[in-house]
Amino acid sequence: MRQAPTQGLGVLVTLLLVAHSVPTQAGEPRHGSRPGTFMLAEADLGYGLGEAFAEGPDGLAGHLTFGVGGKPRGWPLRFFGIARLGWAALAGDVDSGFERSRIKRDVFSYAFGLRVIAPIVGRLRFIADTTLGGMHVESQATLGGGAERIESDDGSFLVAFGLGLQYRMHYHFSIGVRMDIAMPTGLETFDALAEVAGADSREAGVANLDWTLGATLHF
Repeated sequence: MRQAPTQGLGVLVTLLLVAHSVPTQAGEPRHGSRPGTFMLAEADLGYGLGEAFAEGPDGLAGHLTFGVGGKPRGWPLRFFGIARLGWAALAGDVDSGFERSRIKRDVFSYAFGLRVIAPIVGRLRFIADTTLGGMHVESQATLGGGAERIESDDGSFLVAFGLGLQYRMHYHFSIGVRMDIAMPTGLETFDALAEVAGADSREAGVANLDWTLGATLHF
């Protein structure tokens, strides 16, 4: 199994903590003195690992998130109803012992759910998402070094969870780091395309994983 590149994410978390230690400039209004924002638009991009597929492909992954909500009076938490769009371009090699094949997976998803934002200290926050939706997968296998190509489409109901840290750089702007766990519950148990390419369907896991860096606009 491939190891995820978490080192870069650790560096970002360190930078967020260092940035938090820098005092607010004189005359700059603190966020708490302003009315709370109630809308967000977010984009994140990073590394995706397709553990829900037999060949364990990896590649680029990203999401767009839109939300509406706010902070109930007297509560430290903020709650947002969110809509998320996701995509990933994944690829993995399969060596059957006789020939080497390559499988590409284009993954598209949509989901709706709840985001909870909890303050940690100062401008640093913890975020947690729970969403439900759907996933569509377009797959292509190149066999025998390009001698043959086969394609397939599949879809699934999707249950997803996200965890992350977010640092409020400005009243209207945040940066953050997050991990997403996407569990497709309806993919075909027997993946014919993977089997033809030499992979064992039984090697497929239960979830795809994404590690991303993102930016959020608050309104």
